[in-house]
Amino acid sequence: MITDSDDVRQLPVCLERAGSPILARAASAGSRKAAPGSGLRDNMVMRDLDPASVIEAVAGDQRLRAFIGSGRLETMPARQSRRRLLLNEIAQAFELGVRYPERTVSLFLRDIYPDYAALRRYLVDEGFLSRADGEYWRSGGTVLPSPAPASGA
Repeated sequence: MITDSDDVRQLPVCLERAGSPILARAASAGSRKAAPGSGLRDNMVMRDLDPASVIEAVAGDQRLRAFIGSGRLETMPARQSRRRLLLNEIAQAFELGVRYPERTVSLFLRDIYPDYAALRRYLVDEGFLSRADGEYWRSGGTVLPSPAPASGA
C-alpha cells in the first residue's frame, strides 16, 4: 500500500509509463484537463465525477436498491456489509491516482446523499478514500479489469 503522498502523486506517471489501461481509459473517457500540481501530466484528461452513474449502479444491485428514493440515496445502510457494498460503488466513480479537491468531492457526494459530510467520512474511515491537505484520492475498493482488446485478425 502506498502511503507517502509523493508516491501517490507519482502513481499516475508510473502507471502511464507501464501502459496501464486504467489511465488510458481515463484519457479517452474524460473531459477535463488535469489541474497543475495534481500529479498528472498536463495532457492527461480525467473523467468528471458522475452521481447519476453511481445511483444507477446502486439501484441495479438488489441488495442496495432499497436505500434509493427520489433519484438519490435516502438512507445509509445500518449493516456494515451493505454499507461497504454501497461505499465500493461510490468509490468506483473516482479515478485511480487522481487527487480531487475537497469541494469537488463534496459537490459530487451531495448529489448522492443529503449528509454528504457523513458519506465522505464513511469513505475515508472505511479506507475507500484517503485525504491530505484538502485533497482526496481513491485508496480502496474494487478495481475492475479492463476489457480484453479485440483481435483484428
